Amino acid sequence: MKTSHFDTLSHILKFTPYLEYLNVTAIIFKFDTLLTIHLPRLTQLFIADEKVPPQYGLCRIPTFEFSQITSFIKQFSSTLTRLSLNICHCFVFGENISIGSLTSQMVKLTKFHYYLKIYNYELDYYTNLADPTYIYSVPFLFKQIVASQCNSNIDDSNRIQEIRMNRFTNENKIDLDHLKCVTKLTIIEDNLFKLEIDAINLEQIEEVEIDACHEISRINECLWKIFPQLRVLKLNCGHQAEDDSTAIARVLMNMLNTEQLVSLTFTYVAENSCIIDDPLPTIEPIVKHILTLDNNLQISDKYQLSWDNTDEYVHWWK
Repeated sequence: MKTSHFDTLSHILKFTPYLEYLNVTAIIFKFDTLLTIHLPRLTQLFIADEKVPPQYGLCRIPTFEFSQITSFIKQFSSTLTRLSLNICHCFVFGENISIGSLTSQMVKLTKFHYYLKIYNYELDYYTNLADPTYIYSVPFLFKQIVASQCNSNIDDSNRIQEIRMNRFTNENKIDLDHLKCVTKLTIIEDNLFKLEIDAINLEQIEEVEIDACHEISRINECLWKIFPQLRVLKLNCGHQAEDDSTAIARVLMNMLNTEQLVSLTFTYVAENSCIIDDPLPTIEPIVKHILTLDNNLQISDKYQLSWDNTDEYVHWWK
């Protein structure tokens, strides 16, 4: 079950008294009113968060909201045998986040897997957001890693399929030798260029998402060297990109002309530090330039196209 607001879940569950298994993914975890729920047969509960689109900024879970999540879970402490808590996209702020207190009353619990991204509120709310503390159960049993580096404890070549490493530092190296099933990688533009300098080749990666893009032309130059099997590409570009709409259109055309891609998405993402008097660029000029450049319909015949000037994205797919 997917819900944008966790509070909706508590209202729905009032009408499912015989529920035995619940797997829910949410974006907002705040309860307007935490209702008492009776699910005497519930034995398995899986809770996960979903990545918020970049244009909507960071997702934060303050201490009181995380306490509401734990209070919700504790209502089923007498019946749960399996619990999974996978909140790795949202920022959990709090000094006293305790996993032990969550499970201390669960008399039948046999399996508990968790993955959380935690910040100390006083130290990190306004600064150092790039360095959270990740806590997780071992063995690591989730398909996606969202972290600054691949910790050696996370070693399951048959399970992990996606890595989001937006903030690894100069000292961190991407080492995927022990993660053979990883096919999707998310990184920021600067780290893509570091991979180029280090002559890294990640031939098993088929899907790439690049955040904080500003040099679209340079991305195109190094992309295929690093990811020779690339098939799905998403570019999240800041409004302060160095290339204008004509240059961006030409680069996107070149990417599509490789015929290797089955999906290409370009999105403008607002930047908090962006203070500009001139109007911000929009998707519409890029689309118009591409349609003009594609005068022999090479792209239009091979790809379907959708775009939205409000959400500021353009997407091609086969």
